[in-house]
Amino acid sequence: MTKHLGDRSWHDGQVEQGLRILLVLIILLDVFLTVLYARIGTSIIGSRVGRLVWGSFVKPSTVFTTFELIAKPQDRENEA
Repeated sequence: MTKHLGDRSWHDGQVEQGLRILLVLIILLDVFLTVLYARIGTSIIGSRVGRLVWGSFVKPSTVFTTFELIAKPQDRENEA
């Protein structure tokens, strides 16, 4: 017989708690590998997150670089 907590059963709560514990352990392992073994570049999540953050800055910067290249020749003509 399962205990009911509202609409969810007691077993569902255990599954959620187990998944939370697993997530925390994966994050701790990633921090451990990133900090203690930084020289060999091992990481589970950190390297992917780093690439995602780096890419989120590089892609928008191409818009400003293109604008800058277009705007500079006009500025030089006005200065002369």
